[in-house]
Amino acid sequence: MDMKDLSARLRALNAAADDKSRQHASSVVREMVNSLESVNNLVYLISLQTQDPAKVTQLVEMLQSALPFLNEVVQSTLEATIVLPVPGSAKTPHA
Repeated sequence: MDMKDLSARLRALNAAADDKSRQHASSVVREMVNSLESVNNLVYLISLQTQDPAKVTQLVEMLQSALPFLNEVVQSTLEATIVLPVPGSAKTPHA
């Protein structure tokens, strides 16, 4: 196999990896959007129920139960974006 073949193969593999990364990112963003829509809807419903304290309490509890999932998705996404250096690589700082 010559260098041109290897280069073409590497480009194809990189393109496939980029596509997979975009698909994963899109999936994560959809989860965030769905969670944010739930939060927005609950806040709107709370604003309509200002005369009914029991209903407000119920909706606030629903809102509080929705937030941990959204926080988890955001935190997991952030952790997934952190790139750790490979030990022994040229990019690893030496002490």
